[in-house]
Amino acid sequence: MAKTKAGVYVRISHADGEESDEALKLQRQKARCVEKVESAGWELIEVFEDDGFSGWDPKVVRPAFERMKKGIADGAIDVVVAISLDRLSRRTVVAGELSELCKKHGAVIHVLDLG
Repeated sequence: MAKTKAGVYVRISHADGEESDEALKLQRQKARCVEKVESAGWELIEVFEDDGFSGWDPKVVRPAFERMKKGIADGAIDVVVAISLDRLSRRTVVAGELSELCKKHGAVIHVLDLG
């Protein structure tokens, strides 16, 4: 049986504090998410990193987020792993669209703060 293919999504907007602190927060997000992928026995496809991109501003295009969505649509990703829902998006409509995309293509979202 094929391994579950995981994509890890991490994001920091730099709006919440000092930039040097943000780099450390991004590293912590990556470490915790990759640890989850490894402990679950999933195959890590890619860490999608949007460093310095807002998750709230509807005018901001997040390149890594868009690549991740394409990976879901193409069937390259079975599970999206993120530290918390607000890292995926701070806008309910975007979170809903991601959820629908996952449902359509048989993928799931695994958020660490929720279990």
